Amino acid sequence: MSLGGSAAGSPRGPGFLMSGRYRCMGPPTLVQTLLAEAESHLGNAPATRVHIRVGALSNISPTSLQRHFTTAVAGSPLEGAELVFHVDRDPLAPDALGVRVVGVDRFT
Repeated sequence: MSLGGSAAGSPRGPGFLMSGRYRCMGPPTLVQTLLAEAESHLGNAPATRVHIRVGALSNISPTSLQRHFTTAVAGSPLEGAELVFHVDRDPLAPDALGVRVVGVDRFT
């Protein structure tokens, strides 16, 4: 799921949740969207790592995502999981504006 661009029927574009179970304050955030996407990959086992691809033109700081992630996952199946960032440096890549979950490592 790429979070760049817009989609019909969604005022904020693809991937934005209108409600969520994570503890982010205020309106739905990019972090809530990424967490919901990661949880959809999770299955029944707790996560050890969440891999996130950050596009070159996304204007998103991995440091900021890490800080918000740690707060938002308290008490969830993602609590304790490490974020692994894959930062794309190519501004001409098709997903250069996107931020998305590319994988979740789980305990087996």
